[in-house]
Amino acid sequence: MREELLQAKKYIFERPLLIVALCVGASSLVARPYVGILTLVLSLVSLYNYWFTANRIMSAARIVAYIQLELEERKIGKWVGWETCLRYHRKWQKLNKDKEIVVEDKDFIPEAILYYPQIHKLHIVLMFGALTGSAAITITSFSLVNIACLICVGYVTYLFCPDIKKYNPNWAKQLSEYNRAIWKQVFNYMVSKGAK
Repeated sequence: MREELLQAKKYIFERPLLIVALCVGASSLVARPYVGILTLVLSLVSLYNYWFTANRIMSAARIVAYIQLELEERKIGKWVGWETCLRYHRKWQKLNKDKEIVVEDKDFIPEAILYYPQIHKLHIVLMFGALTGSAAITITSFSLVNIACLICVGYVTYLFCPDIKKYNPNWAKQLSEYNRAIWKQVFNYMVSKGAK
């Protein structure tokens, strides 16, 4: 599981840099009237990568909380392996999808996940860079392709804006304690079912 955590961090750091490198490299290969397509590709890939990054952060927080409670503290029931616990986690989530999760240990919420604010800002720069670039390309190289790309990049940016607020650094820093609260309830649910 620790290896999975390291792999998730690696993806979070490397993917945005790879996106930028690929777009810069591809810009010399695309004919001028169609260069607006690159801004559309940049915006789409940035949006997908942002969702992927948020998913990896959530997954990492879930793993960290499991490690803390099940492997290090061992307070609730007998030890049960990761895959079995994850299965009960999914079942509990489905049964309690409308339940409000209360974080009891607010004193332990870290000030920030050190790398996430920069990754968050980088995605904002990539998305609004794609929008600005698309507008500049459309103005300087007016074509139907570039106009269509500008409209599409604008729409992708519109889709991205709510996620900027939803997956902000404050959201990220609370995930570990939030997941601890969920795991405690999952473990108690497992105990009640005789699975732990």
